[in-house]
Amino acid sequence: MIKYKQQWDRIKKIEIERETDHFVFLKDGRREAKVANYVSYFNTFEEAKEHIINKAKGKVRHYEHQLQNAKEDLDDANALTEE
Repeated sequence: MIKYKQQWDRIKKIEIERETDHFVFLKDGRREAKVANYVSYFNTFEEAKEHIINKAKGKVRHYEHQLQNAKEDLDDANALTEE
């Protein structure tokens, strides 16, 4: 059975022995969670790619928010005056 293993920003096509709702069983006998922090298994390449894209979009939103906060902090610092 073929699955697409997403790890970080890579996708690797692998063959697994079997699967359950929450785990895949690899040919070497190891069991891995289908969804984990850094590795997930998908039925298609497109699903794996979409997962990577969505994670990247989330990071962009996070860092845009961080940038906006930093700009506000800079504006506040520039507006300081001596009393």
